[in-house]
Amino acid sequence: MWTTRDWDRKVAVFSAFFDSLKRRSLLAKASKSLCIGARVGQEVAALKRVGVSDSVGIDLVPYSPLVLKGDFHRQPFADGTFDFEFSNVFDHALYPRRFIGEIERTLRPGGICVLHVLVSKRADKYSANDPAIFTPKSFFFLLFCLMK
Repeated sequence: MWTTRDWDRKVAVFSAFFDSLKRRSLLAKASKSLCIGARVGQEVAALKRVGVSDSVGIDLVPYSPLVLKGDFHRQPFADGTFDFEFSNVFDHALYPRRFIGEIERTLRPGGICVLHVLVSKRADKYSANDPAIFTPKSFFFLLFCLMK
């Protein structure tokens, strides 16, 4: 699956976005990063591609080695573990407050969280499938966590 055209396209789109965050100093090579609801790990692969090597994803169905088994309502990590958290599955959260609470718990003080949310009513709502929509402007920084 990692060699399919679709896989490569999604990784390229995510890479461009993460690279733009690096240029804005919102993400660094040294950032310990988590992709929440990462499915097969394109987001994680993209972070690694732009040099953020300490990156992992979680999903209910693990996809080794990039994605570990984990429920985003109960992340399997200690408090303050991550410098950066990314998710494009917030609209799938059964318990949005718990989802956000887990990000607040596992994000270190001063960390950054980016949630990509629905920008279209098309059936294929994930902008990573449409590079014309998936731009830095399509990302709503629902949480721009500069936590104490």
